[in-house]
Amino acid sequence: MTNPLHRSSAGAVTPAEDLVWVEGGVFSMGSDEHYPEEAPRRDVEVPGLWVARTTVTNDQYARFVDATGYVTV
Repeated sequence: MTNPLHRSSAGAVTPAEDLVWVEGGVFSMGSDEHYPEEAPRRDVEVPGLWVARTTVTNDQYARFVDATGYVTV
């Protein structure tokens, strides 16, 4: 898997063409009305992020793991 950001000839960082920017924002996380481990409900701010336009295949993920040494729990 390649780096999602590329440097243009002018030196600017740009995303790969297969990624789209998802704006960050605030969302309500948790609940005060359901399971105790979900409490307390609170507002959380998350940053924007780049996300692939399409689903990642098992083969693409395997190549990413091989290239980066990524380990998941």
